Amino acid sequence: MPVNNNGNLTFNNGTVDSYGGINNYGTLTINNGSITGKNTSAISTFGKVTVNGGTILTKSNNSAISVIANTTTINGGNVTSELGDGIYVSYAYRYGYGSLVVNGGVVTGHQNGIASYDTSNSIKVTNGNIIGTNAVGVITNCTSTLLGGVIEGGTYGVQVTNGTTNIGTDDGTIDIDAPILKGDLYGLYISGGTINFSDGILKGATNADYGQ
Repeated sequence: MPVNNNGNLTFNNGTVDSYGGINNYGTLTINNGSITGKNTSAISTFGKVTVNGGTILTKSNNSAISVIANTTTINGGNVTSELGDGIYVSYAYRYGYGSLVVNGGVVTGHQNGIASYDTSNSIKVTNGNIIGTNAVGVITNCTSTLLGGVIEGGTYGVQVTNGTTNIGTDDGTIDIDAPILKGDLYGLYISGGTINFSDGILKGATNADYGQ
């Protein structure tokens, strides 16, 4: 059975190991401990989530965290899906759209590290390490801002299919060290959308980038 949170829950330590993980409809703060979903996402959230530390794991082909609505912020810890995407940013019509902010920690997916397929979502990465082991580090069709960290994938570091993706900060100074986008084929793969590239480095075995 899942743990259902409808209020304000702070998880400082301990273990949740269940077939349903945590369903969050309120405010959830994770400072440490371990949360495992055996047959589904470790956390499915319609509310607000802040991860400061700990381990978030799913052993299924679901995402470790499913952001259905509201904002999820990752400041630290390890978020891992053994068979699916690390974090999936979705939406629910009744609740609004999903927003993800990654300021630190490690997000690892057996497929994609972070995936969003709805144009009304948003993704912001300022730091941390995002890994898509067999696919893409970050695949996005929404407004995305990639300011720092290392984003790497088994195929592409970042794939943009729609929406606007800003890489770095347009402040007149070029930072060649961050963010780092790297893939076994291309660091950046563009099949649609708009790219504003100001800072960072692209690394790919085939080429640094592909597309427009």
